[in-house]
Amino acid sequence: MSRYGELILDRSPGAFTAPVLLVRPAESYVREMPGNDFTLLEEWLAAPPGGGSAAST
Repeated sequence: MSRYGELILDRSPGAFTAPVLLVRPAESYVREMPGNDFTLLEEWLAAPPGGGSAAST
C-alpha cells in the first residue's frame, strides 16, 4: 500500500468533465436544517442509544 502512495504522491486530479444528473421524486419531503454534515453527526452521536434526546437524560 505504501508503494501506491509513492506512485500518486506527485499526481493531481484533472478537471471533472463528466455530466451530473440529479434525480429525486416529484413528491419529496425536503426539510432544510441549520448546520452541516459535521453538526448533524455531532447531534446524532450525542443522542442516547435507543432514541430519545440527550436533553431528557
